[in-house]
Amino acid sequence: MAYAQLEPFGERQADWRAGMLASVLANLHRRKRGRRFKPEDFMPQDKSARGERSWQEQLLRVETLAARGMGTITTGKPENTG
Repeated sequence: MAYAQLEPFGERQADWRAGMLASVLANLHRRKRGRRFKPEDFMPQDKSARGERSWQEQLLRVETLAARGMGTITTGKPENTG
């Protein structure tokens, strides 16, 4: 599609437009010395591009965050709240 190269359209372009709006809003409300957000920070990523983690890697990440005081780990079945 030659036209698509001249005038991008489709889902990827729509994601970029939404990411642009989200990054503008985030940058308006960020701390003065905080990092600047880019549209890509708010766009869906292809799973193959970011790499999938195994359950062992995910568990290690959760354990590391919990050890740093950034959460707790609970085991067992969730309580029935219904």
